[in-house]
Amino acid sequence: MFPVRLKVVMLCAFFFLLFSVVSSVSARSGSIPLLAVTEGSGAGLVAELELSVVSGSGEVFLNTYPLTKLSTQLSLRVAVDQACQELLVDCSKSDFMFTIRAPPGIVGGPSAGGAAAVLTAEVVGNLSRKYSSIVMTGTINTGGVIGPVGGYEEKIQAAARQGFKTVLVPKGALRGSNFSVNATVNITEVGTLRDVLERWYVYSPIVDSQTLLLSTSYAEAMRSVAEDLCKTVDDEI
Repeated sequence: MFPVRLKVVMLCAFFFLLFSVVSSVSARSGSIPLLAVTEGSGAGLVAELELSVVSGSGEVFLNTYPLTKLSTQLSLRVAVDQACQELLVDCSKSDFMFTIRAPPGIVGGPSAGGAAAVLTAEVVGNLSRKYSSIVMTGTINTGGVIGPVGGYEEKIQAAARQGFKTVLVPKGALRGSNFSVNATVNITEVGTLRDVLERWYVYSPIVDSQTLLLSTSYAEAMRSVAEDLCKTVDDEI
């Protein structure tokens, strides 16, 4: 049997280690508002997306009730990858544990990706927000591009009801739209994750943006793909 003194030392060491782990997890967590629509009624609402980053092996987990679509879970993986690339951080030794808190009936889909990428960057980079009354909607894609979603009108109205002053939407989202928007809400279009971080946070990119020179044929091909995607987007989170 261990001497009493050794037992006390081991017990103190255990609680010190436990406290250190808990403190570390607490220090690497955060939350962000998430715009969504409800299935059936199509009403907009503001949910909550939470993230805890812990030591691990680069896994991404989603805990939510009710269950969301597979595309929601896949979008979170893309969100983590793009945020870590933007910050030039190696995230292979961390696990990312997301939680979506919302009433039953929200529509699942990839549009949680944009907010998830922003939240990941905030937690991993320990970024400070410049404003607290901003909310966003949009997918996250390769190159950090914020892509189109559905249900803009319902989501913007939900943001207005909750007192948000600014709603960030993907570039081109309101092109040709004819719905009325609450005058108290400022709608701002953003093209990339970097755009969002520079508007919302105290953030200076580590690497300056570079201008990509694209051939005319490639640009036209990608424009066609984007237009096809916009036509098939469903109302989703």
